[in-house]
Amino acid sequence: NNVPKFEGGRTLILVDTSGSMQSPVGGQRSVMQRCDVAALFGTVLAMRNQGAVDLAIYATGVAPWPIKSGASILRSVKAMHSALGQVGHGTNTWAAIRSQYNGHDRVIVLTDEQSHDSGSNPGCCMHFINLAGYRVATAPKDRRTFAYGGFTDSMFRLLPTMEYAGSGRWPWE
Repeated sequence: NNVPKFEGGRTLILVDTSGSMQSPVGGQRSVMQRCDVAALFGTVLAMRNQGAVDLAIYATGVAPWPIKSGASILRSVKAMHSALGQVGHGTNTWAAIRSQYNGHDRVIVLTDEQSHDSGSNPGCCMHFINLAGYRVATAPKDRRTFAYGGFTDSMFRLLPTMEYAGSGRWPWE
């Protein structure tokens, strides 16, 4: 119930699979890697908004990631994990955005915000979800870009609320 079905428009979801994302989410307290959490939440968002979402994995390069209707979420995450290294190990967040952005209404980047390049908002709502919570470096500072440190399932409700705030609309309209 926490996973939003975005109103209108198209969404681009980018899952960072770079080398730094292959560290545990909670340091030594967890065995789950950041890239797996990114894959899980990216896949869940993509499945909830199927037909209006483009999903891709990225590191040094970028690769679109198809989501099939009715696919198993955990199998999709496992397949994404198996693809680690397919797009390299560095982090070119903005190159990935530039290559995949095609007039989307929002971009959601699941990352640790380490990046070897920079860029600016192409004119949509952008959400940078920092799964490491230790560094903010990638998200530009503008009224349509939102940066979040850390992650819980409650984050899903926050995404559309922030978009409403950015447009001056209330979330219950």
